[in-house]
Amino acid sequence: MDRWAKVYFTPRHMHEQLRSDTYQTHTVRAVQQQMLAHLKRLYFELHDYQRYAQHAAESTMHQTPPGRLPPALMEFEQRLSTRSPGRDEITPLLDSLPP
Repeated sequence: MDRWAKVYFTPRHMHEQLRSDTYQTHTVRAVQQQMLAHLKRLYFELHDYQRYAQHAAESTMHQTPPGRLPPALMEFEQRLSTRSPGRDEITPLLDSLPP
């Protein structure tokens, strides 16, 4: 039993310690926080778009004459027209991580 434990648990423990030493550094944690902040912003933006689109689909907005849309949908239309093109912010962050 002791021999099996040495063969199985010692390499596993060493591997976990090496992984912890690599990924618990301040630089890795900073990159992780940046990624989470970016994903959170993107999630809330997409959630707003989904909510506005669902509201428009469930109501009779498609029969409303032009210029008479509710303010929320006018804001949604304005946000869509002024939205900047998407940029890849995740790949540079992933590339900065250690292998």
